[in-house]
Amino acid sequence: MPELPELEVLRRGLEDEVIGKTVSDAIVNKQPCVNPKPPAYQKAMVGAKITAARRNGKIVLLDLDNGHTLLLHLGLGGRIVLRDSLLHDPDQAQIVIAFQDGSALHAERLMFGNIHVLPTDKLNADPRIGNAGPDALDELPAAAQLRDIYGKRKSALKALLLDQSALSGIGNMYSNEILHRARLHPQTLGAQLSDAELQRLHDAIHDALTAAIADGGASETNFTDLHGNKGRHLEHLRVHGRAGEACPECGTTIKELRVSGRPTFICPRCQRKKPVRRRKK
Repeated sequence: MPELPELEVLRRGLEDEVIGKTVSDAIVNKQPCVNPKPPAYQKAMVGAKITAARRNGKIVLLDLDNGHTLLLHLGLGGRIVLRDSLLHDPDQAQIVIAFQDGSALHAERLMFGNIHVLPTDKLNADPRIGNAGPDALDELPAAAQLRDIYGKRKSALKALLLDQSALSGIGNMYSNEILHRARLHPQTLGAQLSDAELQRLHDAIHDALTAAIADGGASETNFTDLHGNKGRHLEHLRVHGRAGEACPECGTTIKELRVSGRPTFICPRCQRKKPVRRRKK
């Protein structure tokens, strides 16, 4: 699933290319991908001008000048591409948003993805917005504040990073990369983290996400930027998907585990597991 870096790449492309464009049509080829139903959906969009492109975690928001906002979610591997025409294959493009200048946004391969439209002042009605924690890039808390988010919880650090209500935007791929950069084992409990480790975690979140954005994201599935270009970050991943390869820091063989039900990649030397101290009876 595309994560924060990929959605930030998309947001920046939309900000450069579609701000100021007026919607002339909204074609829905797969009704479950939109809310409300197509007639109301089209009514809320046609004739409206796009005024801003924002992001909240893994959701991109396009504000319209009529008081509505589009919520773009790519699901498990969708992509949104700007084309010169609204001509498309209905089996590939679930939604097409056409503009008066003849260009169109094609939302393709939206497996569990969607493009909803809501009144801007009702965005919190969507639980992905209303229940989201601070954005992991734009609102990354200071290391001391991470103590309040992670440092008092007796859950595995991998699970905490995946919890969108704690910090939004990080998924399985980047949690693996962040924990390797921070030299923390994914099964370390939040409550076990020292101040120094919280600082390393803070820095690793920032560095892993910004490095991925600079590479145009990681095209692990179908993700591309707005012009169909794949991201380059897969080749720069440290541990994710690299079981059996050498750790780039120490040369130790990278191992794959299952943590919180997700494939997890670690260096056993750089990311040592902390023992859990049990109270004596």
